[in-house]
Amino acid sequence: MEEISQQKISEIITLNRQAGETFSIKMKDSPSVFLGIPVPAGDDPEKFILNLLNPSPGKTGRLYEGKIEDIQFLEKV
Repeated sequence: MEEISQQKISEIITLNRQAGETFSIKMKDSPSVFLGIPVPAGDDPEKFILNLLNPSPGKTGRLYEGKIEDIQFLEKV
């Protein structure tokens, strides 16, 4: 995995609002790698919402909200 700056991650997520492409995302505090479509959170430029394509077993939610600064890596699938 290539190290990506927070600014670049924010830019990728902002552009993905229109593109709707799938990414794998690893958060700093989670052992899991999420697979989904990240878009900016409408109310906070420091946050994003991920439409999960692989929700955790037993979880009913399909959305994950997180802080851009907590993204360890993000890669287009």
